[in-house]
Amino acid sequence: MRTRIRISLVLALVSALALVACSNGGGGGSASSSPTVASSETSSPTTAGKTFSGNGIAFQYPESWQEFTLSGTTASSGNQLWNETVGIDAINFVSVSGYTINVPITSANIDDQKAGIGQQISALFTQAGGGIDSGPTDETMAGLPALGFTGTANNPDGQPVRSRLVLAFDGTTEYFVNCQYDDSGQTELLAGCDQIVGSFSVG
Repeated sequence: MRTRIRISLVLALVSALALVACSNGGGGGSASSSPTVASSETSSPTTAGKTFSGNGIAFQYPESWQEFTLSGTTASSGNQLWNETVGIDAINFVSVSGYTINVPITSANIDDQKAGIGQQISALFTQAGGGIDSGPTDETMAGLPALGFTGTANNPDGQPVRSRLVLAFDGTTEYFVNCQYDDSGQTELLAGCDQIVGSFSVG
């Protein structure tokens, strides 16, 4: 039986609010949330470590990592569909989420949305007691257009942490990866982050 430890996530970010001006849609924000993990997930050892498969996506992560359940956030917005979190401990982990957004984003229009998304991400880092360091940078994940960011924040216990974010877009679906770490876990966590982003697949 897999053991799940409840942890608090610093940032549950989504670009929906940044798109309100384009869509006249609504977006909500909150100081905390309690996302749930879908029951259809599976986790099994592979030659590359473990594989998560569920919610229409799959990715690989290090064999030594464990699964976590999120208990809250310090900054959030948007409509989260699901979340899966794996990592080293309650500070050093990777949170992978799916969101719905109110404007379809594709490779054809992502440049038009980049500035607004960047402003929203910056604001949410600030809300979490930190700031954005870099981004948006052009990336791809699972062959989808994506944007990358790095920044600092304080976790719910007031400890300073850093995050690498990757937001990949498939029409009105956003796949959001938050790789959060402190100095003690930086090397291992970022290597695992690269593994998850590089192995991420949809369908």
